[in-house]
Amino acid sequence: MIIPAVIMAAFLAVGIPFSLGKGSEFITSFSGKKEQQKDGFDAERQTKLMGSLMIACAGCMLIALIGKLAGSGWLHTAGYCLLVPCAVVFTVIDMNGKK
Repeated sequence: MIIPAVIMAAFLAVGIPFSLGKGSEFITSFSGKKEQQKDGFDAERQTKLMGSLMIACAGCMLIALIGKLAGSGWLHTAGYCLLVPCAVVFTVIDMNGKK
């Protein structure tokens, strides 16, 4: 029960600053692009998108935690299973929003 709460807190601790546009250097350093290839790369948009993804994942973890606390196995499982569609949706948004 502690592990989902810790993961949720970590997602929130990183997701909130990212969704406010802070930490774009951190996101762009992992993008794999060289300096000369970063033309047209919107670092602020990418950072905000990753922040939104992390907050959405924290919401999925909250569902799993509520399911665990309520003793509802299906809700607990649903919280974890929602992580995959959440990541896929944000990936599609990211791929369609590139310049």
